[in-house]
Amino acid sequence: MTRHHPFARTASLTIGVALSLISLCSCLSAQELWGGASFGMSLKAVAAVVKNARPPEQQSTLGNHAVELLRVADAEFAGEAFTARFFFLDDALVQVMLTRDLESPFNYLAPELKKVEDEFTRVYGQPSSSLYNGDGVSPIVQKVWHVKNRKMTTLLVATGVGRKRSLLNVVFQIQPKP
Repeated sequence: MTRHHPFARTASLTIGVALSLISLCSCLSAQELWGGASFGMSLKAVAAVVKNARPPEQQSTLGNHAVELLRVADAEFAGEAFTARFFFLDDALVQVMLTRDLESPFNYLAPELKKVEDEFTRVYGQPSSSLYNGDGVSPIVQKVWHVKNRKMTTLLVATGVGRKRSLLNVVFQIQPKP
């Protein structure tokens, strides 16, 4: 019978887990988020790929502490003009958000939202989840598509006094499918 050092099994397991994580990270980092920018790219690399990207005048910070470091003022998506916002965490791209601030009441934006949703459905198929909450101060419509580890979300939120303005966000993230 062969005896192994007591730490040999633990070391092998640790090395195996580390290699799996490295493999997962390299797989995730190769996934494009939007506009040629891929998850994990550095600020410098994204700026080289997304030619019109500039530092924003005022940065935004997400709940996970990712900071908006680049912005494209007139990005096109689904035939509409959006502002593309690139969020970084530890000098790695983690999220791209396309935003349209619309001077229209929430109830009149069905055609705007439908254009974006139709584009996603054409490319990725039916959404994996939907949410509609028409009640409350800020009504919301949200749909989510998952493709491999890529998560795309459309989000329409009524904002402003009397729901006279709305915000349409299209979010590109890397996230394992639930």
